[in-house]
Amino acid sequence: MQARYGPEKKNVMHKSGMNSKRSGSIMETSVQIHKGRPSFFVDGQPHPGIFSSAPEAYFRNMTDAGFDIVDTHPYIDIGWVGTGHYDYTLTDQRIEAYLSQHQTAKLILRFWIGYSGKHANGNFWWAEANPDEIIVLEDGKAQKPYNASFASKKFRREAGEALSKVVEHIEYKYGDRIAAYEPGAGPCGEWFHWIAKDRFMVDYSPRMKEAYHLFLKEKYIEICEMNKRWGSQYANFASVPIPSSAGRDQAACGGFASDEVVDFWEFYSRIMAETICGFAAAVKKGCDRRKTVLVFYGYLWGTHLARSGHMALDRVLENPDVDIIATPFMYHFRQLGGVTSSQSVPGTIHSRGKLHLYELDGSTHLKSCWNCRYHSNPETLEDTMGLLERDMNRLLTDGSACWFMDLVGGYFNEPGTVTALGKLREIGNNYRFKAGGNNHQIAILMDPTHSFHFREQDNLFRVLFQTFKQYELELMGMGYDDLTVETLKHLDPEETARYKFWIIPCLLSVDDNVLELLKKHVLRNNNHVLWFYGAGLLGGGRLPDTDFMRDMTGFCVVLEHAEGELSIIVNRNEHPLLRNLPKSRYHYGTYGDLDPNFVKHHAPLMDYPSSVWQGHASEGEGFRIAPRPYIVSGGTSLGKIRDMPDNKTGLAAREMGEWLSVLSTVPSMSRDILKSIAVEAGCHLYTDATGQLAHSENLIGFYSHKTATARFHLSMAKNEVYEVYGGKTLPCADGAFDFQVEKNRAYLFYVGKE
Repeated sequence: MQARYGPEKKNVMHKSGMNSKRSGSIMETSVQIHKGRPSFFVDGQPHPGIFSSAPEAYFRNMTDAGFDIVDTHPYIDIGWVGTGHYDYTLTDQRIEAYLSQHQTAKLILRFWIGYSGKHANGNFWWAEANPDEIIVLEDGKAQKPYNASFASKKFRREAGEALSKVVEHIEYKYGDRIAAYEPGAGPCGEWFHWIAKDRFMVDYSPRMKEAYHLFLKEKYIEICEMNKRWGSQYANFASVPIPSSAGRDQAACGGFASDEVVDFWEFYSRIMAETICGFAAAVKKGCDRRKTVLVFYGYLWGTHLARSGHMALDRVLENPDVDIIATPFMYHFRQLGGVTSSQSVPGTIHSRGKLHLYELDGSTHLKSCWNCRYHSNPETLEDTMGLLERDMNRLLTDGSACWFMDLVGGYFNEPGTVTALGKLREIGNNYRFKAGGNNHQIAILMDPTHSFHFREQDNLFRVLFQTFKQYELELMGMGYDDLTVETLKHLDPEETARYKFWIIPCLLSVDDNVLELLKKHVLRNNNHVLWFYGAGLLGGGRLPDTDFMRDMTGFCVVLEHAEGELSIIVNRNEHPLLRNLPKSRYHYGTYGDLDPNFVKHHAPLMDYPSSVWQGHASEGEGFRIAPRPYIVSGGTSLGKIRDMPDNKTGLAAREMGEWLSVLSTVPSMSRDILKSIAVEAGCHLYTDATGQLAHSENLIGFYSHKTATARFHLSMAKNEVYEVYGGKTLPCADGAFDFQVEKNRAYLFYVGKE
């Protein structure tokens, strides 16, 4: 008998299979604080949160490696076959294809709601049956394949009901084997707006327009207030159009986007967050709140930020129905010689009591991942384990969960690789709760709305922002927490007092409330504060306000409105921030010491413009930045802008009484200069060796980019440390030890008490 029921049937009829009804009690999972950090719990007991992910054909590789919880990428059919009709035949078959292979392993189930095509649900019948509820493009034609508009209340309601029913069915039949649910939608179930990378793909459907008009009415109440803010003359809210692609590309208000565009992007992310929260509530209803809910969201370090729909992270974090925020680690510079770095903001997620999860879907020596097929891939098992151990270093010190992912099948399909992965899992399980607390002294303060203020195709932050994180921030030899401005509202000043160096890469709009948060948490305690680009330049208004920026940062700037490259040259001198630099000269920005062609080589998914560098024009037009700020007064000049005449200042420092202000008009900075400012601020430097360092109270992880003898400095007095992966005890003297590191190999030092 098929698992099928319709609106006239109150109970689920279960088809024959492994069990016609669950046996035993239904497992309960949750996220709770354990040893000071959000942690995964199973039936009231803490679980390390080190999972795996694999297609069912490769499920045994993961269970043979000892993983007890496996994610079911890419999807589980939700059995929604018609209005009020459900057929769970494929749902059960897919779940049983996993569970029949192992007696005790548990599953994390993915649902891709509204997805058409081969990946999930076949042909999504609902979109064709509801032509008034689907996405419409700017030319007035429906997007193909048809997709439901995320603004459709009917879709949210009916899809939510389908989610509740399939979860209820699964819990009844397999509840003792299901650890969590991941409701997803949009491309790859990651809650992007459909085709978010295409600048023409914004939803102009009647449902989206209705929702947009309601948003504007709630925000402004009276149309005259909106017209005053926008400088417009609309008769009523219903007459306001969704901004055109051409309008989103145009600069307004001194080079920045108009308030009309800014408001639309705010709405466009909010509508996504509302849909996520509604589907999370539906899952919680279906499982009677017994299971955790996981969503992919909050890719604040990604590309195409405004269009993505991911910028309303605070609303999702506030929601009690979402427990875990997942993200793949960044797609470029992730292979040999690279780093492990989240697309989201683990510091923010954990500070709000949610659990961050890394999806580790990189290449192995057996198979290359989809976005790194041609270069820098591991060639041996040792190369593979170096990458996986680097990943483990990051998640253990972050306090994150993870799953090691066999993305399309075959990544671990060899006995020696399974054995090595199993040993790494055992190490992770053993040290997950020995890692100790967060001891980061550097905070990155993020404004999720910063991308709203730029022209849609502007590549200043869309591209350069990621490059700064990957190639500079991750390699400065010290860990950091990435906090959003909204998160400061939820933190006590005592909780942020340990941060000595604040890096603020993207804070254009600052109203009175944000300024008070800055004074309360940041601008105090002899902190060193590094601002990028035009911090506070928009104040709380719609036009550039250099006076407000001067009052906040201490620097007076002038805007150059002609487009061009933007880079800074810094020479070592006797200033305290520069005198200990290892090189005499640095050049950073849209081009310089970091060759744009090197970045392009390692960034297959990132549209990084070629630039004119070292006197040679490479292919492409390069960066075209406008406006370009330069400093005319305030503090001491530390660096000059190469791309403007008359030796204009682009980097300066100024004492502000209780704190030190540093402004770089380029939204980037060389890692050596970052490191020098951090040390001067009093942050502990763990190593000068080249590679990625991650640390917590009891762990120091390092992935080496060079073969060398590295010196590590502990933040506590110790006579010895234990290198976990090699199983060696090492002597320490005066809080430091030397260790031979090999290129593309990872090391994990335990400095706590056994």
